Formats: sequence, C-alpha cells, structure tokens
Amino acid sequence: MDTSAILQNRIDFCGIIVAERCNPNGDPINGNVPRQDFNGNGIITDVCLKRKIRDRLSENGYDIFIVKQEELLDEQKSLHSKVKAESDMVQAAKSKDRTSYRKIACEKWIDVRAFGQVFAFKSSKASKESEEEVGISECVRGPVSIQDAVSLDYITVIQKNLTKSVNSNDPNSRSDKSSDTMGTRYQIEHGAYVFRGSIYPQLAKITGFTYGDALAIKNAIINMFMNDASAARPAGSMTLDRLYWWEHNCPNGQYSPAKVFRTLQFSPMDVPPYYKAELLNLPGLEPEVIEGW
Repeated sequence: MDTSAILQNRIDFCGIIVAERCNPNGDPINGNVPRQDFNGNGIITDVCLKRKIRDRLSENGYDIFIVKQEELLDEQKSLHSKVKAESDMVQAAKSKDRTSYRKIACEKWIDVRAFGQVFAFKSSKASKESEEEVGISECVRGPVSIQDAVSLDYITVIQKNLTKSVNSNDPNSRSDKSSDTMGTRYQIEHGAYVFRGSIYPQLAKITGFTYGDALAIKNAIINMFMNDASAARPAGSMTLDRLYWWEHNCPNGQYSPAKVFRTLQFSPMDVPPYYKAELLNLPGLEPEVIEGW
C-alpha cells in the first residue's frame, strides 16, 4: 500500500502494557498517587498515552505541536508563540481563512493531523505602535482515537517515604521541616493494562492523515516506553508487551469496533506477564500481533 496515500480503510488496535514496581500514571491532584477507578483498577489516561506517542514521533524526526515545556525554543514559550512563528498561519488567521489555517497546521504537525487540536487564541495588542495579533478559535478533529488503559485487576499501591542525608536548609532557620525530610513516592506492585483505539478514514481525509502516518503511530505505540525511564518508572518497569493491529478492507470496517475488541479475552495472572490473552476468530479479519520492544 502507498504510504503517502490518504488512509482509506479503518484500523483498530489494542495494546497491553505491563507494569512492575513503578508509577504508571500519577494523579497530581491526589499527591501523584497512581490513578485508580472506584473498583481499584489502575488507569493510564489517554492523555498520558498520547504524550508518549508524541515523544516517540518526535524522536523519529516528525514535527510535533504539543511538545514538552522544556523542548520549547527560547522564543516559543507557549503554543500561541509557536503558532505565531508560522507566518502562513498568521496570514490565514488575519484573512479569516479557517480552511487554510487547519490545512497548514495539519500538514506541519503530525500530532495535529492524528489526534486533532483546538486552536483558541485571543487577539491582543501590546502597545499602540505594535501590530494587533488576530485571535482565532478553530478546532481540528483527528482520526486517531485512543481510550484510557485500564488494568485487568485491582492494583496494590506501595508508599515509600524518602529521606536525604544532606540538609538543604539553613540550620539556623525556623523551618518546620526536618533536615532529613524529602517526600513520598508511590508505586504499584504489578499490573497489566489494556487500551484500545481506532483510526477513521473519514476524518483522515479531512486532516490529510496518510497510511504512512498510521504506520508511524503504530511504531510509536510499539516503542512508547523507549527512552522513557525516570525515578517513577525505572528502566524495564513498564513495557508495551503486545499490540494487536486490525486493518479492515473498507472505510467503515468489516465489523464494529465493539465486535473487534470483544474477540480479545483477557484474564489477570499473579505471575509475569500478569495476563492471559485469548483471541477469538472473526471471519475475514485477522489481526497482526506484534510483540513489544
């Protein structure tokens, strides 16, 4: 298939993430405790998954719009300033040409044409001498849809109290904190998380999303935990264990996403890889099964 051609047929995918002794996705509102639903099952949000996919795409040479704060250039400390650096987008905003605005954004940034993006910027004028910046409110709906990853069973959260041997405070200060106090870290014992997603050709035509872009997304998912180690996620503690990839032969798909995803039956286990998978048959539709990196 021509990788430069616009995606013509629907794609469904399902991935299994295995996590051990790490914090897969902390909740900043809750002290960075690993996210859980009301049943105690672990959650990795779709936003977290897209962040990792964006990082891998960036490492592979693709231009990304939603980059990490530390990766923004000195003159581009916000998404608005990043857009303002694109003269053709500024001109399209001034002329109220929304079609051109969306087209330029989709052509330049793969995450915009994949996941979509809301461009909502106010008009402003710094001084009487400066040229007024034209505001715009434009929405791009992307063809790639990814759900939250949810663990197959409840997760056990481990709390660690961290200390340090060097006092960073003035010993004569009146700070209430002890010199050896540093903080708290949370981990889970283990868990197998399942996420699902689809790519729709109807929206791919609008954003210019190609079959080659779909393969790039696929590769980024397989390697989503490459170069992602941190104190919360030590090297080897998280991996994309397996990816199921269905390519249909028609735009609407041979079966609904629900029927496709139901062909995968998962059971939790207490030993690595912490899950058992059974794939049921769908006539005329076989997935590509890829082992993770």
